[in-house]
Amino acid sequence: MESTLPRIEALLERSEGPRVSIFQPAVRSGPEVRQNRIRFRNLIRRAGRRLDDRGLAIDLPRRAREILGDRSFWRHPGEGLCVLIGPKLVCRSWLPIPVAEEIAVDEEFRVGPILPLYLDGTDYDVLAVARQEVRLLRGNRFGLFPVDVRADVDRVRRRLEGVEFEKELQYHSGTPGRGGTRDAIFFGTGGADRDVEEEARRWSLRLDDELAKHFRGERPLVLCGVGNLPAIFRSVSSHSRILAETLAVDAIHLDPAEVHARTWPIVRPRFDRDREAALGNLRRLAGRGDPRARRRASAILPEATRARVGILFVVPSDGPSDDDRARDATVIETLRHGGRVHVVSPEELSPGDGVAAILRF
Repeated sequence: MESTLPRIEALLERSEGPRVSIFQPAVRSGPEVRQNRIRFRNLIRRAGRRLDDRGLAIDLPRRAREILGDRSFWRHPGEGLCVLIGPKLVCRSWLPIPVAEEIAVDEEFRVGPILPLYLDGTDYDVLAVARQEVRLLRGNRFGLFPVDVRADVDRVRRRLEGVEFEKELQYHSGTPGRGGTRDAIFFGTGGADRDVEEEARRWSLRLDDELAKHFRGERPLVLCGVGNLPAIFRSVSSHSRILAETLAVDAIHLDPAEVHARTWPIVRPRFDRDREAALGNLRRLAGRGDPRARRRASAILPEATRARVGILFVVPSDGPSDDDRARDATVIETLRHGGRVHVVSPEELSPGDGVAAILRF
């Protein structure tokens, strides 16, 4: 069972069987915090009745017992709670944003309430390098979380044949990663006679090669580190969106929240420009009557299923409504076919019904 939100690809995966999506607001502190578990128990019962009414089968009671019985999970609530239960995915996660109470039982997960966490157009990566350590974090305007790259770093170590590494790969960091593991990676240094800069260059070249699969898409990358290691990695990397500004701090042992506080101001101007440029293009196309600009959800969903939506703009839902299913389906189909999604404010899409798009052709 995942204790953080899964990658968006997992939510989009097609498989047979019902999917249960539960959202609830949360009490963060004080005596009333115990109401979070009570409220969730009631929502699970209601979800079970909906499954029974539709003649659908899923092992909901066992999953609910696992979640309710995890006392450590309930000790640190967020602004809201999201629980997703399906044939291949079970996830429970506290959210950094408030959500309205909602139960959805359908063939697809309900993604509307958590769209801002995935699709606000601010996804970015942080790569921290030090003399003997590597750490990768991923996130957006709401925060960062560690990405486990231990196996990748181990492959780099094995590939560097002829280089004298430390006898074993060690992992140490002041901040544990997900699941209690530590996410900073120690890599060995060469022998005393080896040229340190050349070794760092070889290491960076192979590290860039191994980490390439984590850098897919258009996410900017912020390099962190002191000395010349960030510059060496930048000089050999094939990554197309490494930002020019390096965070000159040893971020290996910093709490992810502190890394986020220091890196978000670096990337925010780029995201603001990209987002404003996309909205400006939408307005220009609509202003001259170009058919590639669409402003009604009913006209956009069929285009999304035909892979014609290049950029989708959506206003997040503030509660369950009849339009949510069509909106979620439009987002899902856009993502499945490689389109981009921007979450925007109602004012930015006015007039309209909260959905707009730029078609590819």
